Amino acid sequence: MKKISVSKISRVFITLAALATLIFTTACGSSSASDSGSSSVTSTTLTASAQEPADGSAGVPFTGIEVTSRDITVTIAEQGYYIVPVILDQGWFDEVFAPYGINIEIARFNNGPEMLEAYTAGVIDFAQLGLQPAVSGAANGVDIRTISLIDDAEKNILLVTKADSDIQTVEDLRGKKVAVTIGSNGHSFLIKRLEEAGLTVDDIELINIDFNTAATVLEAGEVDVSVGYKTIFDNATKDNGTEFRIVSDSTGLGIAKSILTVKNEFSEEHPDIVLNIVALFGKAIDFIVENPEETVRIASDYYGTDPDIIRNALPVQNYNNHGNNEIADDLEGYIDFMYDNGLITVQVDVEDIYDDSYVKEVGLYEEK
Repeated sequence: MKKISVSKISRVFITLAALATLIFTTACGSSSASDSGSSSVTSTTLTASAQEPADGSAGVPFTGIEVTSRDITVTIAEQGYYIVPVILDQGWFDEVFAPYGINIEIARFNNGPEMLEAYTAGVIDFAQLGLQPAVSGAANGVDIRTISLIDDAEKNILLVTKADSDIQTVEDLRGKKVAVTIGSNGHSFLIKRLEEAGLTVDDIELINIDFNTAATVLEAGEVDVSVGYKTIFDNATKDNGTEFRIVSDSTGLGIAKSILTVKNEFSEEHPDIVLNIVALFGKAIDFIVENPEETVRIASDYYGTDPDIIRNALPVQNYNNHGNNEIADDLEGYIDFMYDNGLITVQVDVEDIYDDSYVKEVGLYEEK
């Protein structure tokens, strides 16, 4: 197994199935990789470095939120947002949880649908999801709840073609091969733009892809247009010199928000950990907003991405702590949209999938 040194963090590349049974015993300071399996994630394990208070009493870390849980492992799934790298870089997970024997594992996935599979398999406790995966998961019996906003990246989801393509507008997509990750925010974006152009998914050839391959399949000529994040196409341009043209982006649709979710069973058993995680995510978002260049350094080191790619992506990702009072309305609109378009077959009550008590308790909720 190949060893890679990545700062003080242990990074392990594993298959989704292996994640359910893998026992993390690697100490901080080394990492290993395996490319077996078709659905891979990156997992990062932090090992507690301090001892529980001698008297066994509850502790209050710098978040000001009492920690009563002890000696458990918490797994947070992420898919390329910069919040987790910032928290790791600043040592906040260790500072808040290590004294109480609480280990934090970070599992990196390619997209939201994969995270829903991991939730169902019982191998993650938290996940950073788009609105569509969060709603579709709840509608299909995944026992999760939305607890806070991450970003509102309305210009980050793009519909892209090659620069020399004859496709100029969404109206030109009739009969074309269009790549998108079905079940993602990008899927909803595509449907909405098609509707505006008087088209439906029946008017195109829909190709389901991994979001991270949006540029690759377009470069290879396997599709005519792709839906993906700005960074994906920027990376392809930098690495391969491929020139793309944006046909449309997600501006004004209200579908590009990302949120933090938690498994209901976990939140019921460990509300103290949930509160501290929400507080740390909020603190990291403030850090990103106030320290963009430092965030570029942290994220580029963590993901191995060119700093300029991240520097260009930050403005469109719009990390903020000011939209938690809008999530209920966003979810309700998404539920209606997905039901009307056959993306879910049962209606879902917002009250069943969104809990704003955590953001209210840690001061991240602004009344309308």
